[in-house]
Order: sequence, then structure tokens, then C-alpha cells
Amino acid sequence: MKFKFMLFLLLNIVIVIIIIFLLGSYDWTGISNGFFLSGALLFSISGLRLIIRSGVYDFASFGISKFVRSIKYEDQKMVRDFYSYKDKKQTLRKQKPFNSSSYFIVGLLFVIISYFISLIALYNLS
Repeated sequence: MKFKFMLFLLLNIVIVIIIIFLLGSYDWTGISNGFFLSGALLFSISGLRLIIRSGVYDFASFGISKFVRSIKYEDQKMVRDFYSYKDKKQTLRKQKPFNSSSYFIVGLLFVIISYFISLIALYNLS
């Protein structure tokens, strides 16, 4: 987890620098915007991973895989139904541990940093 945390931290710092250069705003407001956008992006990715992990999109992924297999393998008959597909996905989810805390912590950290930088910009405490 420590490696993932450091990787996402470095990735977010690079994203902050890119956002600052793309916005062309090199003052406190631009830095705050960069931190907020990159933090909110990573924070929302952690939420999406949590939603996907709960099995909300199982029906859509089953339908897409069924459609692709029907095009790929026209001669073979499909025997699996949605319930067996969902059971298989649930057992795979139980076997693999879920850890999205790196996304969540780094995203939340960058949003909090953005808040404090915006306070500096607002009160001009530099």
C-alpha cells in the first residue's frame, strides 16, 4: 500500500503541475485549482471503484460480454445466464482483497490542501 500511495501522490503532483501550466495561472488561485482538480479526480475514482466493486454494473458487463461472444462465436451456444455470471463475479470479488484507500487518501489530501491554499489566496497571507 505504501508503494501505491507514493505512486498516486507523485502522479497527482504531476497532474497539478500540468493543470497549472494549462490554466496559465501561476498565483495561489491557480495552484489551488490544480490541487483541487487532481484531488477531486482521484477522490471520484475511488468512489467509482467502490461502486463497481459492489456489483452495480454486473448486469451491463454481462450484457456486453454476451453480445461480444455472440458476434465472435456464432456457432457456439451460450449456456451461462446472468445469475451464474453474477455468482462467479461475487466469488472472484471475495477472493481478491479490495483496497481503494490509496486513491481516497491522496484525493482527500489534495482537496484539503486546495482548501488551505484557497484560504491563503483569499486572505493574501503570503
